[in-house]
Amino acid sequence: MKETNRREAFLLLTCGLLILALGYLITLERWGIQLWGKGLDYSKFGNWSEAISGIGTTGAVFAALATLYWQRRTQALSESVKSIEAETALFQWLTSKEVRDESNGFIGRVWDLRVQNSTSAPIYNWKVSFGDDPNHICSTVKRPLIPGENFFNLPFLDNTEPSKAPEPSLAFQSRSGRFWIRSARGFLEPTSDESLKCSHAAGVSFELLT
Repeated sequence: MKETNRREAFLLLTCGLLILALGYLITLERWGIQLWGKGLDYSKFGNWSEAISGIGTTGAVFAALATLYWQRRTQALSESVKSIEAETALFQWLTSKEVRDESNGFIGRVWDLRVQNSTSAPIYNWKVSFGDDPNHICSTVKRPLIPGENFFNLPFLDNTEPSKAPEPSLAFQSRSGRFWIRSARGFLEPTSDESLKCSHAAGVSFELLT
């Protein structure tokens, strides 16, 4: 994403310089400068000190315009990054706990999914996948991911050893309408609505942690 923004900025700057160069070529005749033919018309061009002064002033104006452009471009990019971070602040992870009997004998292990929604609004369109496991949970059968911590029980992972637990990936649609996917390690990438399609719904239950 950052590389794309740099490429767009470079192309815009190049186009701007080409337009300025074209403007100079068009106005050369007014300054008494002919690229082909008689050369300088000093009645229009003036003396060299005036020309150098004019060139210096023009250069200063171009430098000021370039500085203003980069400042505004940097500010726009910064605001864009902050906006994306504000609407994609969702993270997910798995937790498990041992189930024991009255004599503290090990019975099994249950697994839960926790989704932390740090945005200011609910996420209505979402899906969590679990690696190669065909089971998944999604907004088709579950409630929205409300701001705060969301908790889902995962019966299909019961008694799975921690070393064999899959990594959950969260695909969702942000409030601006864009689609994103967050890996269990926190990496965020743009995606399409195909990532949110639910082929089936696993038998899971949920509750909200308060």
